[in-house]
Order: sequence, then structure tokens, then C-alpha cells
Amino acid sequence: MKATCHHRLPGLGDHYYPGLGNSGYDARHYDVRLKVEPDSNKVVGSSQMTAQALQDLSQFNLDFHGCQVDHVEVNGEEAFFQRQGDELTVVPATPLQSGQQFEVAVDYSGQPTAKNSLAGPSLVGWKHSPYGVVVDSQPDGGQTWLPVNDHPRDKATYSMSVDVPKPYVVAANGTLLAVDDQGDRHTYHWSSRDPMASYLATVNIGNYLREDSVGPNGLPIRNYFPPELADKARHDFGRTPEMLEFFGNLFGAYPYEAYGVIVVNDPKAVSGAMETQTLSLFDPSMVTGDRTNEDLVAHELAHHWFGNLVSVSQWSELWLHEGFASYCEWLWLEHTQGSAALEEKATQARNSLAQEPGIAIGTPPADDLFHGQVYLKGALALHTLRREVGDEAFFAGVRNYLQTHAGEGDKNPLISDFQQAMEKAARQPLGEFFQAWLYDTQLPPAA
Repeated sequence: MKATCHHRLPGLGDHYYPGLGNSGYDARHYDVRLKVEPDSNKVVGSSQMTAQALQDLSQFNLDFHGCQVDHVEVNGEEAFFQRQGDELTVVPATPLQSGQQFEVAVDYSGQPTAKNSLAGPSLVGWKHSPYGVVVDSQPDGGQTWLPVNDHPRDKATYSMSVDVPKPYVVAANGTLLAVDDQGDRHTYHWSSRDPMASYLATVNIGNYLREDSVGPNGLPIRNYFPPELADKARHDFGRTPEMLEFFGNLFGAYPYEAYGVIVVNDPKAVSGAMETQTLSLFDPSMVTGDRTNEDLVAHELAHHWFGNLVSVSQWSELWLHEGFASYCEWLWLEHTQGSAALEEKATQARNSLAQEPGIAIGTPPADDLFHGQVYLKGALALHTLRREVGDEAFFAGVRNYLQTHAGEGDKNPLISDFQQAMEKAARQPLGEFFQAWLYDTQLPPAA
């Protein structure tokens, strides 16, 4: 049932993408059920969001791109709804009271498609090809396959039941609870234990081999490989348990119930790799069989602390994700090849950065959010900070930052929060350092 609404609640207050996300409620859980025909990309879906109203609500919004909305209910009662662009406005039959827990169920159908990202010239979200389906959503593609509060400041847990024809395999976040056999079809039931930002949720459908192993403290590792790449991939990702232990010792134990990767079938779906929570995505060209791209393996794993566990409050401050994950590549290099290799890496980075115009990596361009300097200059900034304050203060400050801001979206930090954590650990003001490295465009001189 549809109704005309003349206004909508603003987004969640993102400085760069003000329409992204929705205010007025706190999403707690999404239960997503999909019946997918991978050959034709036809989907029949239902999603039930459990949430808590943060204010009295006569209506609220969800982000939803594409597909047809067939029916909406709030707390079991049919609700009025309207679509305007990528905003789905829902008007409950009974207004919601502040503090009230509620459930909104949306039935939808169609052929989901990826969308042009607000953050740069790339497609994000549900990507269909002759190989199957890959969901790669950073930063604003979660809305392409389910109605969602599409901003990292509102994290939730997810359960997903995905019905596909045999012999397709479904890989998603968290733990595979069961696979129901329905003759010529399977339904895969996945569940994530921990809160997750919407852009980190993923569903992958294709021809994959699953390989299981065990990491530190019995952590389940489950990898999904295309059969033709399995031997090479097994070698390339073979040091994942050692990486889990290494980063766990530096930053605190790995925070999730499982880890693993999926080397996706579609060579065009993912550019490099993506840190989808508990199941990182990798472009098949990254698999070489000789660990050439092991730095990328370390990078995506490190994101599970920097980006997944602790997520930005503002997308403009992406350096908190990518600078750290990039520096963790260097830390892994130092661990495996020694301090001389680390210093050579830092020198190479400085020489490379000196050859191009600089940007303020603390506020990268809104239409080029993933600018290469956010990564490379970001890593060099952290390396320089470590050298300035010393290892003990550096790693203590980082651990305190992670512990303070872990988990739910209401703890998401700003760069200023990280600066404060480092100043406390180093017992010195660092304002000039952060200004020079993050907000000035010129590369600071070498020490």
C-alpha cells in the first residue's frame, strides 16, 4: 500500500555524502532471505530489520536502490511506503515511540544491479555476471541488494538465507549454520555474531571449493576458491594463521568468530581486494601461486581491526581505515624480512610521493575518496609517528584507540580521537604532526 509523503528524515550527517544513511533509529539485526536465479539474476527477497526508535517516529527511511518493493509491514501491520530515488520512506500504521523496539519487513523482487558510487568512478554493490554473483559494496552499495541503513555509524548483526539452484555455492559473512537440500536447490543459512557495517556485508554465489583450516586459539578459517585456482590460492593464503597471530599480538586478539577469503570467480567484480567482514574478497588476478601479493593478504586481514572493528564516523576520515591497513603491510614486511626491508619500503614511498602533487589525506576529495595517497602517504605518516614517539607509546596508543572505539557504531571515532589516544600514550602534543601529515598537501620533509 502506498502513500504520498512530503518530507523525509535527513541522512546520518555524513559531511561528504549527506543523503547516505538514515536517522531516527538504531538498526540491531537484519534477517535477509533471498531466492536467487544466478543465470538470469532474478531475485525474490525479504528483509526484516529489528531496530530501536531513537525518537518518536511517524515515518522513517531506508536506503534501497533498484528492485521493486512489493510489501512493507511494521510490527506485523501493513505499512504505507514510497520510493524517491534510493530512499524508501515507510509510514507505520501505528507511530513508533522513542525507545520502542520495532520490526520492519520488506518484500521485494527484481534484478539487483550495482550502482555508481558517490565516492568515485566505480560500481558498488550487487554484481552479476555469467560467473554468478559478487557483493562488493564499499562505501555505499549495501542498498543495492537489501533495504538498509547504509552507513557505518549504524552497525547491526546479519543472518542470511540464500536459496540457489544446484550446484551453486553461497559464501557470506560469519558462520555457515546449515545447508538445506531441496532436491534441485540448496538453501545456505549464514549468520554473523558481531555487529557489521552495511558495506561489509557480502553474498557470493558461484562455483567454489571450500577449504577449512584452523587459526590461533582454534579460530575457524574457511576459504572459497575457484577450482582452477585452488592449488595456487592455497599457497598464497597459507600464512593467514601466522598473520592472525602476529596482528593479534600487536593489536589484541582477532575480534570475530571466523576468518577466510573468497577468490571471486568474476575477474571484473573486485578491484584488488575488499575486507568484507570475516570473508575478504580477492580478485582472481591476485592469485599467483608465489605469494607476490602477500602484502594485500595482510592488508585485508588488518582491516578487521582498522575499518571493521573500529569504523569511521565520517567517510571523509577514511585514512583511519586505509592508512592503518597499508601500514600493516609494512609491519608484516618488517616481521618477515626485517627492519632494513621496512626502512627501504618507507624510502620508496617517500620517493614516490615526492613525484606527484600532494593531497590532504585527512580530507581526501569526496569524488575520489580512495585516492592512492590515502594509502601510501597514510602508511608513511604512521611509520613517521611510530619513529617519533617510539614503539612502546605507538603500539600502546593504537591498542587503547582500538579498545575505546570497538564495536557498535555509536563508538565510531574521528581522527581527533586517534590523535588524543596517541598524545596520551606519547605524553606529548601531536597537533603539529597531524596537521602536517593529514591536512597539509605538501609532503613533510624527512626527519
